[in-house]
Amino acid sequence: MIGRLAGFLLARSPRERWLMLALVVVALPLGWWQGVIVPLQTRHHDARATLQEERALAEFLTRARAEIADLPAEGSAEADGALSDLPTLLPGLSEVEDSLRMTGLADSLDDLAGTEDGGMRLRLDNVAFTELMPWLVRFEQTTGYRLEELTLQRRDAPGLIEATILLTP
Repeated sequence: MIGRLAGFLLARSPRERWLMLALVVVALPLGWWQGVIVPLQTRHHDARATLQEERALAEFLTRARAEIADLPAEGSAEADGALSDLPTLLPGLSEVEDSLRMTGLADSLDDLAGTEDGGMRLRLDNVAFTELMPWLVRFEQTTGYRLEELTLQRRDAPGLIEATILLTP
């Protein structure tokens, strides 16, 4: 085997031998790097991003579970009193935009429009999941709007989503 390789190399000109040496020293390690190491690094990065998203979701669900446990039982006097505290005038689109601005979510607002039944449709892009959900829960509890539809789509960056929200009175 080594004899054949030596014979093969001796049959080549010095220039060809240098080029083959360059191939072995430079091109093969570079090919190894691009073909094996880079894909492994990409998979590792994607796995870390997914783990971060899952941890953010678990944190939100833990907080939501605690908030739900603190809610009064339906039909109780405390729950009836909470319903009477709802405002009679629903906030308009500008108040919704102000609420988003106060919580730092206004930069993510892509579309805000009223619906025929007095509700509103919001579309937020590249918004942090852990910031949107608490705002949405607070907004629903304090304004008299009810969450009718919620569509979430994951973005490439960890923890960021695109959300389409339909709120009805």
